[in-house]
Amino acid sequence: MAKSTIIIISAAAAVLMATMANGASVKSSPAEKAATAALNRKILGNNAAEEVRFRTLQDAYDQQVKKQQVEYDQEQKRTYEQQKAYEQQATQQKIQYEQQIRTYEQQRAQDEQQVKNAQFNTDKQ
Repeated sequence: MAKSTIIIISAAAAVLMATMANGASVKSSPAEKAATAALNRKILGNNAAEEVRFRTLQDAYDQQVKKQQVEYDQEQKRTYEQQKAYEQQATQQKIQYEQQIRTYEQQRAQDEQQVKNAQFNTDKQ
């Protein structure tokens, strides 16, 4: 029984392929045409709905990327400003430190001079 079914299906396929190869077309019934038209409308409707869905998702993605870019740019700006403030503070501290060293060295030189003067005055007496 199975062999005869396979033979029949093979024969039907061969006839169909031969018909297609010869350029002959199989006439569709009005019901088939209506079903095909309905299926095509459904496919077009699904494609349109899928296109709208895709566009919506793409727009949401694009907005998220833009938002993240803005946030990233703002964070970069904040980091730059913090770095700039830190460098200014470090420069100010360096200037103050150098001034303290100069003051210390001047005071030390004055103290040394006073010691020399005191020794000189002591030696004079």
